[in-house]
Amino acid sequence: MIRITLAAALVLGGCSAYQQGGPNLGFDAARSAVLKALASEYDNVPKERLEPYTACIINNASRLELTGLSAGSVAGPTPQVVETIDNIIARAPTARCISAVAIQPTVAE
Repeated sequence: MIRITLAAALVLGGCSAYQQGGPNLGFDAARSAVLKALASEYDNVPKERLEPYTACIINNASRLELTGLSAGSVAGPTPQVVETIDNIIARAPTARCISAVAIQPTVAE
């Protein structure tokens, strides 16, 4: 019998789940970990940009990175979660996404 770790099983198909809005427990955990880390560890991220920046990061993460992020969602923003986020942000597609999001007008509440 093949055993799949819980984290790996939860993240299967995760890369497209954020874009499609489909429910995926591991994917949601990774998203939550990124949101928490951006809010507490990245002072330069405006509060109104947390969700779109998170989408940029999650959509450019590998499945392995999503698994690591989801595992880090329980303990809060660990150094490993922050390092993973930094690595994802450093990629050109993520940087372009964040740059595009940063210049979009925000909706007044």
